[in-house]
Amino acid sequence: MFADLRGYTRLSEHADPADIARLLEKFYDECAPAIWKRDGIINKMIGDAVLSIFNFPLERHDHVHQAVMAAIEIQRKCRDMQSEFSAISGVDAPVKIGIGIHTGTASIGEFGTAYKDFTIIGSVVNKASRIQGAAQNGETLISDDAYHCIKADYPHLEPHTYNLKGIDQPVVAYAVPL
Repeated sequence: MFADLRGYTRLSEHADPADIARLLEKFYDECAPAIWKRDGIINKMIGDAVLSIFNFPLERHDHVHQAVMAAIEIQRKCRDMQSEFSAISGVDAPVKIGIGIHTGTASIGEFGTAYKDFTIIGSVVNKASRIQGAAQNGETLISDDAYHCIKADYPHLEPHTYNLKGIDQPVVAYAVPL
């Protein structure tokens, strides 16, 4: 799962760096508990984005459901904190989150030689990132593979096709309602 703070570049150009740091801390602080309580782990905080992994190291048959529930909680918390985000950033523009979820097989471990980094790699990560990039402000998109894992919970979601950068074939994804 990738969760990305939207409008960060514009905010960072107009707000004090200390205020931006506080905004990012608040964003991270809202993401972390939602992920952890569903047995996910935060792999990376990449500027204004959070990369989390579900189904590792604890294997769960319902890991996609857990990721979706974490995403819904993150979206709701961030929506409820709009006035606080505006006060921190000093900009009276809504701060929204775009989230992308995909499931599949990946490699997890330490990679590198001169500098080792524990991370997750593979096409599943790239696709989750690109799906997150296609999500609208305040939207959570899940891949077709992820949707098949939870469609009993959300039987009426409408598929949408996206042409994603770096991915040869169009990708079907579904917007999860809050």
